[in-house]
Amino acid sequence: MKRVVALTLGMGLLLGCQAEELKVEISADQMISAASGDTVYLEFEAEIGEGMSEIDDEKRATIAAIEGVFSKYFPDADIETEIGSDSYKIEIEGELALSSSTPETGAPWFVEMQRQGENEHLVRLMPSGTFSAFRSEMSDINFMIAPDEFQGVIFKVNGGTGRLVFGGAYLDGEPKTYSVLELEDKKHSLSFKEGIWTETAAGFIFSTQ
Repeated sequence: MKRVVALTLGMGLLLGCQAEELKVEISADQMISAASGDTVYLEFEAEIGEGMSEIDDEKRATIAAIEGVFSKYFPDADIETEIGSDSYKIEIEGELALSSSTPETGAPWFVEMQRQGENEHLVRLMPSGTFSAFRSEMSDINFMIAPDEFQGVIFKVNGGTGRLVFGGAYLDGEPKTYSVLELEDKKHSLSFKEGIWTETAAGFIFSTQ
């Protein structure tokens, strides 16, 4: 079964080391589906680019090379490029997997559902089996645009049955060292940005108990 949830990536995830903003929308029902073995896909939108830079023939060749790498690793994505006199922007819309196993094909990142107990799963943004090759090809274009393995992320969590346990994050704009969140029917924002989250996978424990 294929299900869809929404993922929004801000400028910089695929171009540069860290995303300026990365947002993932996810619900308890979608996590339960993935935990039970269903194939769940995350729709994403990404916008990347560069400003205050002369767009000469060399820069145009770099942009074309980036488009080629994107097309290879996001083969079903819609990719649009806008080029101005001193800036460019690439917009991409496609899908990432929400899965309990690491995809060996497709997008360089996915959201992992890792079982931690009878009714608990660790949910986190992780590099997929194609990340190393993707990073290498981006680095071959320009080492400055090689993406980091781990990215800061904001999870937009839609309500449902379940509980989240997390630490070192902002809950609805408030800093939390450690917190337990009952989902109920409310929407919440969990922000894992900068600091340690550029060195390890950002995420939370999802429990159905």
